[in-house]
Amino acid sequence: MLKLVVTCEHAAHEVPDGLELGIPPEVVTSHVGWDPGAHEVAEAVARRWSVPLLAGRYSRLVADLNRGPNNPEVVPEVAFGVPVPGNRNLGTKGRETRVRDYHTPYWRAARDAVDSALEIGPVLHLSVHSFSADFGGEARPWDFGVLHERDTGLEGEVARALLHGLGRGGGSAARNQPYGGVEDYLVTNFRRDFAPETYAGILLEVSQRNLDRLTDVKDLVVAAVASALRRAPQ
Repeated sequence: MLKLVVTCEHAAHEVPDGLELGIPPEVVTSHVGWDPGAHEVAEAVARRWSVPLLAGRYSRLVADLNRGPNNPEVVPEVAFGVPVPGNRNLGTKGRETRVRDYHTPYWRAARDAVDSALEIGPVLHLSVHSFSADFGGEARPWDFGVLHERDTGLEGEVARALLHGLGRGGGSAARNQPYGGVEDYLVTNFRRDFAPETYAGILLEVSQRNLDRLTDVKDLVVAAVASALRRAPQ
């Protein structure tokens, strides 16, 4: 069976003491600031296999843990169309400090978790997120999105197994929706660093329209991950 690493980059909406973003609290606690429901789903998966869960402690507006350290959006000046005054005019030094304090430790911990798991065998790295049911007036009808890059080998087989398991459990699951599978994510960066024969980096998106039945969603995801772990080539 594949070894499992579970991460949740947008798990929280807290802001560190003393850091002023300059936007109302109700905006920070909306989807602008985090991924509602993602932490609960990731926690259910990690608990099922008794593996540690690496979860972000602060809002994505502080530092976006699902962007590469050199991405201009890692400290966003505008998020989902909302200006973030506290992130403007930081300058190069201020941005570097923000990345050093909040982004670098998380990525180092995630890399260490994958390295440790690879010492035992091939790894499924599941990065859990959530998405709004509509965006800009455009409906997003899926219950789940499975974001990946390779259609062949370990990653392709795991992705197909997840899509099959989610669909068989009654959810509508789509490949590389509502976002593309090769954008600047934690897992896409890691794909360049780890061998494709032993590392499958999958970003799982959960629709926020199902947050009122989160227990069912967690059960469905756990069952789909179990199927993927069993069916993937060893």
